[in-house]
Amino acid sequence: QHYIPNIILPVNSSSSDLAKYYMYHMSPNKFFVSFRGTKTFFEALSGIKFYRVPFPMFQPKQKKEFIEWRNSIIKGKQFNPYKTPLLDDLDIELHKGFLDEAIGLYNDLAENLEKLIEDKKPIEIILCGHSLGGVLAHIIGIYLGFYMQDVVKAKRLSIHVITANAPPIGNKNFNLLVPYVGIKNFWRFYNFQDFVPHYG
Repeated sequence: QHYIPNIILPVNSSSSDLAKYYMYHMSPNKFFVSFRGTKTFFEALSGIKFYRVPFPMFQPKQKKEFIEWRNSIIKGKQFNPYKTPLLDDLDIELHKGFLDEAIGLYNDLAENLEKLIEDKKPIEIILCGHSLGGVLAHIIGIYLGFYMQDVVKAKRLSIHVITANAPPIGNKNFNLLVPYVGIKNFWRFYNFQDFVPHYG
C-alpha cells in the first residue's frame, strides 16, 4: 500500500508561490518541510543585516546549563582547535537578519506541528532548504528541539535537518546547539566554489 503525500500549507499563507515553506505528509508518521530560498527584495534585504546578535532562546539559567554541558564535552576530548569554542567564550550569537526571518516561521510551523503531536504517536520531521531556506531549516530545527524538548526526550518527535549551500549562521557556540537540543541528524551540503557558504 502506497501512501500518497499531501501538502499542509503554512497556517498564515495562501497557496501562492510566495509561501515560505511547504510541509509534505510523506507517510502516517513522517513529515518533510521544505523552506524556499530568497525570492523577494525584502528577503534579500534581511540578508544584509549580517551583524551578530545574542540568541534569544536562553534565559540566564538555561545558558549556564548549556555552557556547563559544552565544557564537559570539550574537556578530555581531541577537538579541532579552530572549530571548538574557547572555554571562556560564553556568547551564543547568530546573524540578525536570519533570526528575524526564522522567528515568525517557527511560530507558524509549531502551530501545525502541535496539532500532529497531540495524538501521542511518534513522528519524524525532516527540515530542508537551499541557501536562505537552509538557514531557516537550521534555526527552526534548533527552536523545535528546544521548545519541544519534552516531546523529543520522550522520543515522540525526531528532528532531522538538511541544508544545501546555506551561508554560515552563527558562532561556534551556536553551532553546538544542534546536538544540545537533540537534533538526530544534521547534513550540510555545499559547493566549495560558491562564495555564499563561506561569506559569514
